[in-house]
Amino acid sequence: MTNVSIRSEAERLADANMEAEPGIEEVYWFPAEGEIRLIETDPTTATSDCVAPFYFRPDPESGTTVSSAIAIIRPEEVRTLSLPDDWGSWDDAKKIR
Repeated sequence: MTNVSIRSEAERLADANMEAEPGIEEVYWFPAEGEIRLIETDPTTATSDCVAPFYFRPDPESGTTVSSAIAIIRPEEVRTLSLPDDWGSWDDAKKIR
């Protein structure tokens, strides 16, 4: 699967999450082969000392054909929290919402 198709799945997933959780303000995508990696910002979530994603299996029925990892952080924590080791750096992030 190409990064283009992973990105479009990431965008659909971000839209669905924003619809389900109106507090989400922004979504950052971290490009990776074979996995959707998102960080969503929500001012109502608890503070954290690192990005700790939840991992999900593919769900082809909902249009997600690869596994996904989603973390929710506070808006002021963007670019300040440590990322999971294999996610790269904040410079790799693409703001998609």
